Amino acid sequence: NREGRLDNPPQDLLALLSISQEVYRLTQGAFDPSIQPLWNFYADYFRRHPHADAPPSQADMNRVLQRVGFDKVEFDDTFIRFHSKGMSLSFNGIAQGYITDKVVELFQKNGVEQALIDMGEIRGLDMGGKRTWQVGIRNPQDEKSVLLNVPLQNEGFATSGGYGTVMDEAGKFTHLFDPRSGISTPRYRSVSVMAPTAALADAFATAFSVMPQDEIRQAAQAKRAKVWLVMPDNRIEIIE
Repeated sequence: NREGRLDNPPQDLLALLSISQEVYRLTQGAFDPSIQPLWNFYADYFRRHPHADAPPSQADMNRVLQRVGFDKVEFDDTFIRFHSKGMSLSFNGIAQGYITDKVVELFQKNGVEQALIDMGEIRGLDMGGKRTWQVGIRNPQDEKSVLLNVPLQNEGFATSGGYGTVMDEAGKFTHLFDPRSGISTPRYRSVSVMAPTAALADAFATAFSVMPQDEIRQAAQAKRAKVWLVMPDNRIEIIE
């Protein structure tokens, strides 16, 4: 991020970029690791205006959005490079899931046949295919209660909700940005995703927070993912 270029990047970083690129395309740009300039912009704005009830000006937003766009990130085995000055990457929406998958790989290589791994995102491992765990979808209105328990086997599971990190004191603006418009108010109270890997579940949960249901369905079906949307009235809509 500091230099705008990295030579001889490590393989894990390249793998993460490749997964990110695929999800970026599947979600039509709703998942975008180049979101960091927008995060910095909002954080600075609400640090200076903690009681503001409106977002920053559209003109200022548009200037920041010129430095956002994963299509302006070039990478291969020899280098990673930004096409625009001032760009920066954040893997906050996928790294925990990716690390969870790496732990699963480590366990498999060392003969562990059954485990439930939770590194902030969740993945089940059962080499025999017989074990089912129950994972809970938190009630966004009451952090001590669960809205629904979901059966999990050899899949990844992740939840994103605007309540996780808010930018203003009133909690109206959140860390779940739409990288295409700059809007930081998600469509749903929370989004939970079950997918073949935790990285995919993590990235989808992030992106689906700002996507309409028809686009969510199209992306989810492409990767055999199942989605639970907690609507503004706390109802649960299921997409599979």
